[in-house]
Amino acid sequence: EEGVCTTFDGRGFPYTRNFHATTDTSAALTLSATGMRKKAILVVAVDVYSVGLYLSEAKDQSLKDKTTSDIFTSTPNSDEISTGIVLHFVRDVGTNKVVDAIVEALLDSASVREGGDTYKASVSSLQTVLLAAIGEAGMKKDDEIEFSFSGAEGTKIGVSVRDNFVASLDDKLLRKKLGLIYAGADAVAPEIPKILQARYA
Repeated sequence: EEGVCTTFDGRGFPYTRNFHATTDTSAALTLSATGMRKKAILVVAVDVYSVGLYLSEAKDQSLKDKTTSDIFTSTPNSDEISTGIVLHFVRDVGTNKVVDAIVEALLDSASVREGGDTYKASVSSLQTVLLAAIGEAGMKKDDEIEFSFSGAEGTKIGVSVRDNFVASLDDKLLRKKLGLIYAGADAVAPEIPKILQARYA
């Protein structure tokens, strides 16, 4: 169907999507890549959530022109929001499992050494935000978590859960690490870096 990019679980992300940097600030971004997060249960790999990576027109063009190679920590001056990441759950997952997996990925030893106590405090803030926003019921099938990257200084992160904007965080390293988890070379959705490599090589 025109205007829709089909994900690897047979669903479709919209070609364009609005992301919020604050309650009152949003921007429409364009889908750039998709992939699937899988989890090994016994000997079977099951789908957990699909990932959609969205970019602004200016960010996409800067990557094509090679004026930047940084998807995650730079925002073109013309943009309110440069990058958006969507986690679309394809099965029910408990709150603690969702949040613990994100926190564990963020608190790798290299990042902790680089960011120190300030970084650990930012990760703790994100953990608190996600636990409260997801609630005791956990993420249900078709629920979504969104992250938006904004601000020319490369530090702003908007967090939304189930289409509700819940927080704005301010930490450059946290923003970079979130981007790497979902779209970096070792992304949890391995199709995404392959697509980006082909698109911007």
